[in-house]
Amino acid sequence: MWTMTHRPIVSLPAFAVVLVLVLVAGAPASAADIPRLRIVDRHVRALLHEGLARSPSLRALVERLARGDVVVYLRCEPLPPNLEGRLTFVSAVGGFRYVLVHLAPDRPHLRRIGALGHELQHAVEIAERPDIVDQASLGRAYAGFGFERRAAFYGVTAFDTVAAVDAGDQIRREITRSAAGDE
Repeated sequence: MWTMTHRPIVSLPAFAVVLVLVLVAGAPASAADIPRLRIVDRHVRALLHEGLARSPSLRALVERLARGDVVVYLRCEPLPPNLEGRLTFVSAVGGFRYVLVHLAPDRPHLRRIGALGHELQHAVEIAERPDIVDQASLGRAYAGFGFERRAAFYGVTAFDTVAAVDAGDQIRREITRSAAGDE
């Protein structure tokens, strides 16, 4: 699920983290030198590592992102009880678009991996639409191809897509099957 609001949804500390990471990275030699996934904490690193090892669908999403111009920062942070993950648009600068994926750290493990895949599907949807360059264009695009969800936090409008819901479900099934095969 991604969210849209008339006031900034990215907190100042979250934006500062992203800005510092962008500035510290410096100018890349080429677009191929830009990692598309930037992990902000160890909890997400473990989720991504396991998901990539066990889910062909998650690997496919990461491969699709590697070919685009969207850079995804991944972090865990407390979210409302009815929300497992959220994507916010941060900026478009230097030929890249930056988004921040927030994952709830207190959800069951399998649900967190599914939420990771769900939010990465949204990042792929953004990567496939070069006209999405800010929060307003993101809202217009998702109003056209997504569906609105009731959001009970921050007075925001939240959108989702069938593809993201399906991606999360598929990744959870693959992780479950893989774990069953380990026994």
